[in-house]
Amino acid sequence: MFKMANEAACFLHTIHLFHGAGRSVSEVQSQLYIALDLCYVSQEEFDSLYKQADGVGRLIFGFVRYLRKAD
Repeated sequence: MFKMANEAACFLHTIHLFHGAGRSVSEVQSQLYIALDLCYVSQEEFDSLYKQADGVGRLIFGFVRYLRKAD
């Protein structure tokens, strides 16, 4: 019984960590807007980096959806 409870807690913790990673992607995207406004990156660099961050976020949340369905 303890093993099952421990596995469930581990599973929930893993999902929690991935949600945190997804929030970090959103923070990176916010920081990219600031970098663009302050002319630290060009529009072209911004577009490329934002698109990459968006792709990472989609992968993370897609994996979380997969994990939840597998549960």
